[in-house]
Amino acid sequence: MNKVNTSDIINELSNEMGISFQSAKAYTEFVFDAILKHVEKGEDVNIKGFGKFRMKVTAPRVCMNTYTGAKVNVPARNRLQFEMSRALLAAYNAGEKGGDTQ
Repeated sequence: MNKVNTSDIINELSNEMGISFQSAKAYTEFVFDAILKHVEKGEDVNIKGFGKFRMKVTAPRVCMNTYTGAKVNVPARNRLQFEMSRALLAAYNAGEKGGDTQ
């Protein structure tokens, strides 16, 4: 499976919109930064037809090291969670968006 990085998205935006690479980079960074800024403030970011970003706090827990059998305390952590919109999820499950990876 090929991986897409931020530069690939910036190049696509630049080519599709007929703007410079630097402008496309500024727009792309603004969108990602805005999403993170709101999520860090505890706000859910809902993008209609795409999905929702939110911060989820995982509870502290005790795990076991599988190699040594020793118990390990894992502290609580913040985690960025993304949930697809129902419409996008339905489109992928129907195979309309290239969701069939087999």
